[in-house]
Amino acid sequence: MTEVKLQNITKNFGLVEVLKEINLSISSGEFCVIVGPSGCGKSTLLRIISGLESANAGQILINETDVSNLPAGERGVAMVFQSYALYPHMTAEQNMSFGLRMTGTPSAQVKERVSRAARILQIETILDRRPKQLSGGEQQRVAIGRAIVREPEVFLFDEPLSNLDAELRVQMRVEIARLHAAIGSTMIFVTHDQVEAMTLADRIVVMNNGMIQQIGKPIELYEKPINQFVAGFLGQPKMNFFEAAVKSREGCRVEILLGVAARPIVLSFAGPLAPGDKLLLGIRPDKIEIVGQEAGEIFGRVEVVEHLGSKSTAYVAINGVAELVTIEIVGKVPLDLGESVGLRLDKGACHLFGVDGAVLPGPIN
Repeated sequence: MTEVKLQNITKNFGLVEVLKEINLSISSGEFCVIVGPSGCGKSTLLRIISGLESANAGQILINETDVSNLPAGERGVAMVFQSYALYPHMTAEQNMSFGLRMTGTPSAQVKERVSRAARILQIETILDRRPKQLSGGEQQRVAIGRAIVREPEVFLFDEPLSNLDAELRVQMRVEIARLHAAIGSTMIFVTHDQVEAMTLADRIVVMNNGMIQQIGKPIELYEKPINQFVAGFLGQPKMNFFEAAVKSREGCRVEILLGVAARPIVLSFAGPLAPGDKLLLGIRPDKIEIVGQEAGEIFGRVEVVEHLGSKSTAYVAINGVAELVTIEIVGKVPLDLGESVGLRLDKGACHLFGVDGAVLPGPIN
């Protein structure tokens, strides 16, 4: 079992600062997912941990040993790439065993490790096939098997599911979760897909612009985002945001005026707010109810409805709001395109953010 610590990791490519003093501790046996938009620095950070890139400053500690200057092969880590990187002329078994054979591992031990990994990944029947004879999911299993046979202290995954279709992505998420449960190794998984992050992680690290925005358990980040970026990045469909201002305040009773609202929205809020303060109000799509216009707080027009079986997603155009408001509906609700509707917000589920994007502490749910 292995602990990984990153201390003040900084990385520049020329004049571009890609990583800015990253500090992160990953516990032994933890499944840590680093998530963020393309270009945020997450893959660069993973490559620095693996030794494929070097940091301009900072330390990488694995079990309290500084490995910052060790070559990749001596760090006790194994990396699974987005592209699988399998040798096309080798069979699955040969791909999995190649690294062991190159380091002189006895053949009996090589065979035992490959067999064990194949059993875990349920690929015993394809070991004699070459990559072109394998599906995308099978190739991914072989790539993971190649990492398993090395018996690394840390597994690193760099967007390993990006090349798979939607159904295979779901299957492989389940397989990777089962793998972690079976072997209990420390795993660091990089993705831009917040669904992968929410379903796989013990803890999520949200990155943007080379910096860590927030670290926490999936449900913690979903329910208590620290800023507008985290709130908008995690969650599918994403959170709705409205420009707003404080109309009045009496104790914990705060009247919020949305620029698009027909009437003030009253919230219970214990934090520092005063009349005239500008802010952003965020609310999840499943916390908005479509009602008759007489009961609505916001009025709009139905633009698109996506019927997804047990639930539907409606997109409503609001005058003065550039983006469509997203509403998630459980069950079948008859809505006509172009229909005028009222929207009512769940007051206990509203998030308030300052104009700088930072969360405003103090909502009373």
